[in-house]
Amino acid sequence: MIPSAPKRRREIGLRRSPGATKGQVHIPFVTEPLLLSGLGGPAGIALGAAATAAWARAGDLPRVVPPGAVTGGFASTPAIGTPAGLYPAVRLSPALASRRREGRKAPGGTSGRRSTARPRAVGAIAPAGRASYAELMRTPRQAARIVILSPSGSVFLFRENNIEVGIHWLPPGGGIDPGETPEECVRRELREETGWTDLEPQRLLCTWEHDFTHQGIPVRQHEHIYVTTGPRRDPVPESPDAHWRWLSQQALATLGEPLWPPRLADLLADAPAGPVHLGLVV
Repeated sequence: MIPSAPKRRREIGLRRSPGATKGQVHIPFVTEPLLLSGLGGPAGIALGAAATAAWARAGDLPRVVPPGAVTGGFASTPAIGTPAGLYPAVRLSPALASRRREGRKAPGGTSGRRSTARPRAVGAIAPAGRASYAELMRTPRQAARIVILSPSGSVFLFRENNIEVGIHWLPPGGGIDPGETPEECVRRELREETGWTDLEPQRLLCTWEHDFTHQGIPVRQHEHIYVTTGPRRDPVPESPDAHWRWLSQQALATLGEPLWPPRLADLLADAPAGPVHLGLVV
């Protein structure tokens, strides 16, 4: 039972995605071992009584089952089952950490540990058809980002690394908190990630969906991408190791590393009249 929490991270993610609280997720980890130990206690007492009777019959001895043994058997089962459930429930905290960023940045502008697997390509529209088992197991996640354009047209982006998709460039933003609108989310994320409080989302540029691994849990993230204008200046990022840059739109088009969203350069070069819905991009 003790290692069950790390092995059930996907189940935890599926429970958390509709809005379950940590306490609600902890309940199965406590009740399951209590139920098993509660059933095992009477079964153990019955087996012990049967073994005592058989031994007494074989040795022509009186059959005696001490009441203290029966009481001790019933009392010991919750004493064992409760810690067995509470310990993995406490270990849930890493899996349930609601960090909004896709990974903590490491020196050099990367975030998280480097993946030994070859990152998959980003930018292709997902083909229509039957969803794979892996896709069905991904946890839905809502996020919002904001593209900031300087007066000269430069774009402010962060450079990050993800264990599943590798190095990529993306605008400030992150996961939408419960009860929060996408616009409120980008204001908060912009304040947390850059220290800027004087910018407002001006219009919705696009929406898109993509797959990646967030805090060890495979997710399918739906993002709102907003755009605004602001002065070209240095941020005060929440991480001192954050890798950021103001990129011209020409540099953006020839960056050579994946962008989130992948069509960002095209959408900025030829601004659409209304929001563009890119769908699932893999």
